[in-house]
Amino acid sequence: MNSSIASAKEILILQDKDIRPIHYNSKTDKLNVKVGDLIRAGSWLGKGIKSGYSGQVYKIIENVIYIRLGRPYLISEGAVLEVESGSLVQRLDKLAT
Repeated sequence: MNSSIASAKEILILQDKDIRPIHYNSKTDKLNVKVGDLIRAGSWLGKGIKSGYSGQVYKIIENVIYIRLGRPYLISEGAVLEVESGSLVQRLDKLAT
C-alpha cells in the first residue's frame, strides 16, 4: 500500500489474466521501476517511457516491461481495510470502512 502526498491510502486490485507489454530500448533507456512496483496510468517508468496502464510491474525482460493490470482505489486516511493482502475480492465486496 502506498501513501500519497494528500495523506490518503491507495490500494490496487490486481488481476493475473491481464498482462500488457510496454516496449522500450534497454540500451538507451534507464528504467525508474523494478519488478513488484505499483504504478498508475501516466507514471514515468523511465526517461521518455510513460505508462498507459495502472497495475504492477510483473516482469522486465530485454526490451519489454510487463504490467499486470489493476484498478486503483483512493481510500481516506484513517480508513480500516477490510481485506488482507492476497485475498480474493469480488465485485461489491467492502474493501474499507
